[in-house]
Amino acid sequence: AFNAMAENSAKLAASRIEREAWLRESEEKLRQVTDSLGEGVYLVDQDWNISFINPEAERLLGRSGAEALGKNAHALFHRHAETVEGMCHIRKANLAGATYRSGEESFIRSDGSVFPVSLVSVPTFRNGAVNGSVVAFTDITERKEVEQALHESEERFRLIGTAANDGIIILGAEDRVIYWNPAAEALFGYPSSEMLNQKMHELIAPARFQEGFRRGFERFMATGEGALLGKTTEIEALHKNGQEISVEISISAFQIKGQRHALGIVRDIAKRKRTEESLRKFARAVEQSANTVVITDIFGSIEYVNPKFTETTGYT
Repeated sequence: AFNAMAENSAKLAASRIEREAWLRESEEKLRQVTDSLGEGVYLVDQDWNISFINPEAERLLGRSGAEALGKNAHALFHRHAETVEGMCHIRKANLAGATYRSGEESFIRSDGSVFPVSLVSVPTFRNGAVNGSVVAFTDITERKEVEQALHESEERFRLIGTAANDGIIILGAEDRVIYWNPAAEALFGYPSSEMLNQKMHELIAPARFQEGFRRGFERFMATGEGALLGKTTEIEALHKNGQEISVEISISAFQIKGQRHALGIVRDIAKRKRTEESLRKFARAVEQSANTVVITDIFGSIEYVNPKFTETTGYT
C-alpha cells in the first residue's frame, strides 16, 4: 500500500512538474510573440490583476514587470471614471464575455504623466467561464498631435475662408464641391448648403463652356494637369439668377490621401471691367475731341497730346 501511495505521489509530482514546464514554455512562447508585435500587451486574471506584461507595455507605462505583476491594472494605470457598479468598463465588458475595443483611453505612466491609447481587450475562458483578459494597446500620442494640428489648420482655413473677400472653392472627385466660402455664396448667389456635393460646372458654367470644362476636369483628375492650373484667367460664369458675370479665377491643385483636388480663388471683376470700359470710352473721346487736350505730370512735363493739339500747333 505504501509503495502504491509513493508511486501515486510520484506520478502527481511528475504531472505537476510537467504542467509547470508546459506553462513556462507557453509563457516563453507568449513573450516571444508579444515582443514582436510592437504593441503593449498584458494579461489579467478575473480580478484584473496583472499576470503577464510584455517589454513594450513596460516601456510605454514606464514600469518594470516586477512593479506591475500582481497589481490591479485599473488601479495602477487606467485613468477613467468608475462605472455605476464600481467596476472598470473594460473589465465589465470582458466579464460579460464580450471583446472591448476603444479608439481612445487614458493610461498613466509611472511618472504620473497621462497618455492616450487605443486598445482591444479580449476575455479568456476556462471551463466555459471567463478567467481573465488579454489587453493590447498602442500609444496614439503622435496621432492625436497630428489630429490636433489638422484641426487647428482646418480652423485657421475656416477663419480665413470666412473672412476672405474672394470666393474660395474646393472641388473633389467628379467635379463635386467640398468647400464653398461665404464670398462664393455672395458672388454666385448659391448658399453653401445648395452647392456642397454638387457638380460645380453644371451650375455656374455657361452652356457653351460646359463640355470644355468637363473634359478639362477629367484630364486634371487623370493626370494632374490642366490648361488653367497655376494661372489667373478671366472667364464668364453664371449667377444663380441666370445672368452671366465676369470673374477672375486662379486654380491650384493639391492631394488629400492620394486624391486630387482643385482649389479655386474667384474674384468678381465686374466693377473692374466697367472701369476699364469707361477708360476706353474716355480715351476714344479724347482722341476724337474737337478741342486740344494736353496731359502733364505734376511738374508740368507733357505726357500726352491729342490729335487736335498736333493739328492746331504743329507739335507732336
